[in-house]
Amino acid sequence: MILKVRMVWSDSQEKSYGLFRILKLILCLSAFIFPWLYIKHFSDKRSYIFRKIVIDFSVVFKLSLAIFIVQSEYVAAHPSFFVIITVYYMSETVLYLLNLILLTDVYEAPDDSGRSIMFVIFNYIEITIDFAILYKLCSLIGKVGSIDSQAKISTFEAVYYSFVTSTTAGFGDYIPKSTGYGQIVVIVHLCVVWLFIILFMNHFISILNERRHKENKLV
Repeated sequence: MILKVRMVWSDSQEKSYGLFRILKLILCLSAFIFPWLYIKHFSDKRSYIFRKIVIDFSVVFKLSLAIFIVQSEYVAAHPSFFVIITVYYMSETVLYLLNLILLTDVYEAPDDSGRSIMFVIFNYIEITIDFAILYKLCSLIGKVGSIDSQAKISTFEAVYYSFVTSTTAGFGDYIPKSTGYGQIVVIVHLCVVWLFIILFMNHFISILNERRHKENKLV
């Protein structure tokens, strides 16, 4: 990772300037506050298969943790702690997506595009459940027409609303509460969803460009 920071800082090919270079540096440096960077560094000294297993484990672990938090009854006794944990791992996933989008000249292209898409789908589900945790534990949404504005929503309602928001469908049966925080979280949620959309579009455009390049070679 230090080599990547130096690469962005020096930028011998002069592909980025000013604020964009600063943003890329921030993205590189942000990885140091998450434990998976150090785990990955340790795994890089092992075999290729071991590295792949570590990456698989990290993705499955974050998704499993999100599922545990959203449905566990124990979480209700310590909501603040689990909100912090959720935001922490959610931040790691979002920064990872930004790295994939903005640091294509720094990171190596994946050797298996199908596997990469599978991980992005896992991350999409994880992020959606993470937001469901916030909606539930912070009581940020309510049912339209509900008399009791302080009524808490169920796990299913939180997950349902989060997936509806992630698909940008917006059926209107649940809405953010008028406290201000609910609207802010929904805005952040939609911004993160657009990161996934950009990532998918970028992936398929790169596949099309690669195919065209191969076709041009054959001609």
